[in-house]
Amino acid sequence: MAARITGEEGDKLSPENFETHSLLRAVDAVDELRADLNDGEYVTPPQLRTDLLKLHRLAMAVINEGSHSRS
Repeated sequence: MAARITGEEGDKLSPENFETHSLLRAVDAVDELRADLNDGEYVTPPQLRTDLLKLHRLAMAVINEGSHSRS
């Protein structure tokens, strides 16, 4: 079961209070280490990279669309 944020926490998720560039910089850092972090024999991206991109996508949905239900 996923934890939900409170309404007060959701209100703080705005472009002024939340910055997603650091998530993309983390993806870049994982990409630099990708040869060491590969998950599978078919050179699949590391799960950490996939999870960071999903977190970024969810954050953008909250900020741009006001989709607090996804947070």
